[in-house]
Amino acid sequence: MAIAYLRVNPDMSVKQYSKMTGLKRNVAEAELNVFAQDALNPIKPVPGKKNLYYLK
Repeated sequence: MAIAYLRVNPDMSVKQYSKMTGLKRNVAEAELNVFAQDALNPIKPVPGKKNLYYLK
């Protein structure tokens, strides 16, 4: 779901991801952080911006 969103939009906040998935904000943030740490996953944090992610 996050990758599909990022293919259309330049970035995604934790708040947006939380709304899309129905997850609580802290759970959504933890999930995005796990995605970002996986070398095979193209979702990465925007440098210098907290809680903002982009598609590499």
